[in-house]
Amino acid sequence: IHDKAKSLTCTYVPAPSSEHVANRLLRIGSFDKLIPRKMGARLELLLSTVAQDNHIHQMNVSEFCYIPEKGNVGCGFIPRRMIDLLMGVPSPQVCALQVRIVIPSMGIFKGVLFEKQDID
Repeated sequence: IHDKAKSLTCTYVPAPSSEHVANRLLRIGSFDKLIPRKMGARLELLLSTVAQDNHIHQMNVSEFCYIPEKGNVGCGFIPRRMIDLLMGVPSPQVCALQVRIVIPSMGIFKGVLFEKQDID
């Protein structure tokens, strides 16, 4: 919560059962593939604050591929053309983006995408 906030709005959505809630969560992220402590962390990402000058983009899932963890904890890669597309203008000074990505078939991710040559 931004420290200048004067109030907080919470929304309650009643559910007929815990199974109903579990099924709704499965539709927004593959929670069934996570260990319990990671589930809470992924849910917290849905509540991340966003500065007003940040952007939310919708992209095709085919633009993403999963990289197995091999010491790259929380880091991925992005081509230059995608950085410029997301920034809205050519931005040669930007070499990395902090992201929150929600792909129901893959999961919910956070981290930093670093520019990498020779990827599409």
